[in-house]
Amino acid sequence: MFASPEYIGAGRMLRRKSMVDTRGITTRSSDLFEWSLALRDGAPRLAAVATDVVTAKAVPLTDFADATDLADSVIASSQLPLAGGLPVTVRGRRWLDGGLIEAVPVASAAALGATHAIVLVTRPFGTAPSYGPADRVIERYLRRVNPELGDLYRSRPDRYRSTVAEMRAGSYAGVQTLTFAPGADDPIPGRTETHVDLLRAARDAAVATATRRLAEAGLV
Repeated sequence: MFASPEYIGAGRMLRRKSMVDTRGITTRSSDLFEWSLALRDGAPRLAAVATDVVTAKAVPLTDFADATDLADSVIASSQLPLAGGLPVTVRGRRWLDGGLIEAVPVASAAALGATHAIVLVTRPFGTAPSYGPADRVIERYLRRVNPELGDLYRSRPDRYRSTVAEMRAGSYAGVQTLTFAPGADDPIPGRTETHVDLLRAARDAAVATATRRLAEAGLV
């Protein structure tokens, strides 16, 4: 699904659409994975971390009123700047991808009362997001939305590296952490990757790494 040109790809822009159809992906995922189960009484508490574009703060969206509120909150938490389109309005506020401010949302989990966390990061230890020409375009755009967002986006690689180092050491924001990361030789797809074989290889490698680390920690 995520490799389909229906949902992602430069070709969408030729049709005057955003490169990434965040709402379409969310709607399809909700159907496939039965998100409605998260609304049942007794279900684990779910939160979607989004960036408030006015305050430039990461905010955990939770306590969903219904399935629509849940889906809208997930869209808010994953709305990529430029590639996904304009900020989305949910609960009367404007949002972009939570990863702009908090790439690994353990601090948000702490704010919700978490004491322990299994952390999944998407890059090998010791690495950080790259910062290339496309990122400079995004930074300029974010500065027009809110100058503080531009500053935070520019510092994102350094903040990511230091945050993950603390989590790997076992504690961050008062939360005890067990952190999983891909191996140095594992395939690492980008956010807009559509090559099916690469996506499948990355999935298989992630499952193998997580299974091994859980076993090493005595959790399986």
